[in-house]
Amino acid sequence: MITILYTDTAEVRGAMLLPEEALPDSVFSALLYARELKLDLDGWCADHAAIYAESNTTKNALLRNYATYWCGRKVAAVLSASLPSQIGDGKNMEQRTIDYLTLQVEMTARMAAAKEALLQAKGNAASTAPKQVTIVGLAVDPVTNA
Repeated sequence: MITILYTDTAEVRGAMLLPEEALPDSVFSALLYARELKLDLDGWCADHAAIYAESNTTKNALLRNYATYWCGRKVAAVLSASLPSQIGDGKNMEQRTIDYLTLQVEMTARMAAAKEALLQAKGNAASTAPKQVTIVGLAVDPVTNA
């Protein structure tokens, strides 16, 4: 098990419902993921270190979930791009049993939900209300000059 900022490889595997054989620790770029995750969190949750220090709180759990899903999304993206979907020798073909692209989409959705819930828990949720649309037209009709 490798620790990554606010999560670890066991939690990521658990979120993705994959056994260690399908997703070994060697696949994770822990230092790179930790740096990228920190930069991501610095952009929208500057107090993430303070939230993590508050053990057994809803905000702490949401932050840890976000980190887990974020890492799962990154791993799934790398694996979907690097592993072939079919393996064959010209005569025999084998289809990959794990659809990493679908896992990437699922991790992205869970990550977005955890982010929104954390923002709401912090009291600064992004507004999801529809924006007002204004129709703009010409002040004068160019055909009739009216």
